[in-house]
Parts: sequence; C-alpha cells; structure tokens
Amino acid sequence: MLVGYLNNINSDRALLRYCSNSLDVRLFLGYDLDEDLPWHSTLSRTRQLFGEELFLELFRKVLSLCVEKDMVRGKRQAVDSAFIKANASMDSLVEKEVLEDASAFVDEL
Repeated sequence: MLVGYLNNINSDRALLRYCSNSLDVRLFLGYDLDEDLPWHSTLSRTRQLFGEELFLELFRKVLSLCVEKDMVRGKRQAVDSAFIKANASMDSLVEKEVLEDASAFVDEL
C-alpha cells in the first residue's frame, strides 16, 4: 500500500504489476527476483479482513515511520503535464501533510 500511495497507483493489479517489475521495490518488500508476489486478490482480501479503520491506522503508522526516517519528505508533491496558463495567487497555495491525506488514498482502493 505504501508503494501504491507514493507512486499514485490505486489499483491492486497495477500495484502488483509495478512491484513485480521494480527491483528496488522487490528489495524493499523482501522478495527475490525469482519469487512470485502475492495475487492482487490477496491484497483486497487482507484489506477486508482487517477492516478499514485498522488498515488505515497501520498505513498511517508505516507512512509516519518513513517520514521520520527521511525516506519521504512528508509533503505532497505532484507534477501535471498539461499546459495551462496559471491564474492563481501564490499566496493561496497551501501544502498538505501526507499523513492527513492518507485516508483519501485508502478510500480510493
């Protein structure tokens, strides 16, 4: 789930496809090159088994540990490739804390 959140992947199938093709993610998760990752249904069944509240609490804890260890900055960063003329005041921009936004990501799955 952390890998999906940090890479903006909100599909279990897409998440496992990404994880299986990324050597760094395999290392992070503890899987060898020749080792199969779990099926996508394992992720959704696990999420249902623990319930949304417990799963969200665990996700926030892991995310906060990553912020503490400087693995992630703790602020949201996004890049938009659309060319649109800017029409906003720089004073109106507000940074969102990643941990506060975690529930929105879990709800999308």
